[in-house]
Amino acid sequence: MSAAKHVSSKVAHSLKWIRLERISYVDREGRERLWEMASRTTRCDHAAVDGVGIFALVRSKASADKTVFVRQYRPPMQGYTIEFPAGLVDKGETLEQAAKRELKEETGLAAGRVLGESPPVAMDPGMSSAMLSILTLEVDGDAAENVAAVKDLQEGEHTEVFKVDLAKCMEFLKERTECGDIVDSRVWSLFTGLSLGLGK
Repeated sequence: MSAAKHVSSKVAHSLKWIRLERISYVDREGRERLWEMASRTTRCDHAAVDGVGIFALVRSKASADKTVFVRQYRPPMQGYTIEFPAGLVDKGETLEQAAKRELKEETGLAAGRVLGESPPVAMDPGMSSAMLSILTLEVDGDAAENVAAVKDLQEGEHTEVFKVDLAKCMEFLKERTECGDIVDSRVWSLFTGLSLGLGK
């Protein structure tokens, strides 16, 4: 049995940020099939990803390690979501530059070292070709600029920032769900895995 393969793509409609496409492909049984998908119009030439996601590890001498979540209104969900800080990579930016910029814009926090970087990963592979890399950034929670963090949001952006002890993140996500917020699947998956590893 042969592998499935892409045959062609046709743009059905294009807007400022998103294109709708119809894909023709051949499945493993050799049958030609059609699929509908969305793609971003903003991916820079030859870039492997559209954006970055940020797992911020906030360290302080006075408290346990924390991470950062942002709460914002997402029109497609018709509600508020709990997500990691994230954003698109601008032309000419490295992934590190994009991640540090987005973290500062959305949370006011200034990051130091990059502790890890994922390969390009799919965001919603059944519907979209959108890809991102997830960077783990170390944040000095005792630095004056982070103690008094000031967000630098773009026009139309509004975020509520939560710094949560790593050991209490699953509890926090469940509480937000009970309040009616929608948790991003990447966030839920990570802390489900961590909670299992902690024996909880």
